[in-house]
Amino acid sequence: MKKFEQKLKSKLMAIATATADIKPLPEGEEIYDRFPKVEIASYLWLWVLLVLLIIAALAYYFIRKKMRKNNAEIKIEPVKECPRKVALRSINELLESKLLANNDYKEVCAAVTRILKTYAHDMYEVGIGSGATSDEFLRDFDNFFISEEISENVRKIMRRCDLIMYVGADTTYDEVEGLIGEVTNLVKTDRW
Repeated sequence: MKKFEQKLKSKLMAIATATADIKPLPEGEEIYDRFPKVEIASYLWLWVLLVLLIIAALAYYFIRKKMRKNNAEIKIEPVKECPRKVALRSINELLESKLLANNDYKEVCAAVTRILKTYAHDMYEVGIGSGATSDEFLRDFDNFFISEEISENVRKIMRRCDLIMYVGADTTYDEVEGLIGEVTNLVKTDRW
């Protein structure tokens, strides 16, 4: 076995020294590969681009989803009509209704006070609207800066309507029509 190993070592040494003794070829006689060099392309930039596209798609998806959710939550409020027009329309409806013809003065006075309270609340933010009692309305009305003439007219209308509605005071068609006319004049007045 030793002889075999020695022979192998000697042959390997001969091969190693023979390859080491090879001199470079002279210029112009270089050996070229039969085929051009094949480089393995690096697709790292494609992977980076793919990851960026996925991130952009996810961001777009979540932003769109959030925008749709926000759009669903937006409630479009109807355009409010001018309080003066609403009050005048209510007065005209009251005049055209059968309440006056049927001598239902309590209902007419209730409608007059409701129109006045709603108009004052919507136009000037006085009181809480038609749900307020006369005392609550007049208390809030006192805190509102207005002219003495308008204040007296409002108090007179509210007092007279309360007497008709709650006490059952006698009244006439002309008196109730006069109350409606006074409310109409108050509504048409530009500045309180």
